[in-house]
Amino acid sequence: MRTAIIQVNAFTERPFLGNPAGVVTDASGLSDAVMQSIARQMNLSETAFIFPSKRPDAPVRIRWFGPTCEVPLCGHATIASFHALTLEGRYGLAARKTHLLNVACQAGVLPVRVVHERERITVFFGLPLPNFTDLTFNVDELIGLLGLTAADLDYALPPKRQGGYWFIPIKSLEAMRRMRPNFEGLKYWCGGPCLALFTLETMDAGSDWHMRFFAPSFGINEDPVTGTAQGVMGVYMAMFGPAARREKREFLGEQGDIIGRCGRVLVNASGQNGRIEAIEIGGTAVLMLSGEIYW
Repeated sequence: MRTAIIQVNAFTERPFLGNPAGVVTDASGLSDAVMQSIARQMNLSETAFIFPSKRPDAPVRIRWFGPTCEVPLCGHATIASFHALTLEGRYGLAARKTHLLNVACQAGVLPVRVVHERERITVFFGLPLPNFTDLTFNVDELIGLLGLTAADLDYALPPKRQGGYWFIPIKSLEAMRRMRPNFEGLKYWCGGPCLALFTLETMDAGSDWHMRFFAPSFGINEDPVTGTAQGVMGVYMAMFGPAARREKREFLGEQGDIIGRCGRVLVNASGQNGRIEAIEIGGTAVLMLSGEIYW
């Protein structure tokens, strides 16, 4: 048996940068076991499998598999998927214009917006709104696992939890570069949360934060560019960051530069009367590989 598969780098316009995702644009007939085996063979943070949906409100269904398990939501692989579907002209996405459609996934029915102008394809993906809770942890244990000092933490911003993601503010880019994570230790520390470490110091003047993301308990030591975490950061900034004071709602997040996989994520929040009612991430992508996988 064989299946057509491609690899697309998301959140970049340049080859070899951004976050790579495997994409199977027609996964009809593939079993769970085969999809998991393909994702393990690709050995990327996620591989997306796309099916026609039977739902009248969502023509496309996506499932995402990491090397070790299926995941309920993935931002960069969705950006990669709709870039690929547009290139192949599936689901009416060939024409150079703006398309609005919904995608069904484990996280529910979520909106996708594809803007195809000239040769540039920009994909926007709506995410569920986060529900933050306060976060406490042993500072000495964390800085020991990261190779930092207590002075490297930014105490002006609150650490927060969103599901299995822990958002922890760091004071400077220099500290972000200096991190030497103990991934084996982080895998089991406090149940193995995904750590979204961020600083308000940025590589580019037009960006709003720089992030590193560690998820060793899910087989991903460091994710190059994490769309879901970047989307949550937009809400975090609108609620707790400097943007809260001036009601800024459009952001640009950085990630991947420190490990040589520079990526940029557009984050748009919307709402009324000071409330955030919707969040979407957006970015471009680059086709890197195209072929068949045999099984």
